[in-house]
Amino acid sequence: LIWAVGRAATIKLSDKRLWGGFSRAIAALGETTLIPSEVSRLMQAFAYAPKEAPIDEHQLQRLLKVFASRAVDYSDEHLMRLIYGYGKLAAKRGLSLQRFLDFAASEVVERKRMKAWRKLWILRAVGHLQGIGDDFSALLVGQILRDLGDLDAESLRTFVPIMVEHGLHKRSG
Repeated sequence: LIWAVGRAATIKLSDKRLWGGFSRAIAALGETTLIPSEVSRLMQAFAYAPKEAPIDEHQLQRLLKVFASRAVDYSDEHLMRLIYGYGKLAAKRGLSLQRFLDFAASEVVERKRMKAWRKLWILRAVGHLQGIGDDFSALLVGQILRDLGDLDAESLRTFVPIMVEHGLHKRSG
């Protein structure tokens, strides 16, 4: 099922009956029975689905609640993919689930051992969304700076404009 949702999104299927069937099948399984990799893969699939494909927003909220209730079970990879998927989906469909954003932001900031490139990926995904404050972005930029050596050349090229945008290039030391 998870694979089928992802495949339908990848090949840009937007049939209402198909997506409705996916929604019913996921609900029949029960969102709470899904493991972190399945929840994050579903979020990414929803993000890549064409805008015309109907996404059940109540189901989306249930998936996010499953994440929130078991956030400690999510590896850094699954957390990053879930937040990335949400950011892409929110930008594409104009969604704003502030409580999720606040919770996810605090979860990312608290993960001190999360690799800098993962935090950069998250920052790129949600940094532009309404509801993400400058404080979160600045804090994440600061954490990325502390582990700058973790970034490859491509990530560094992506990070420099973000750093300049936050005025960190003006700081002494």
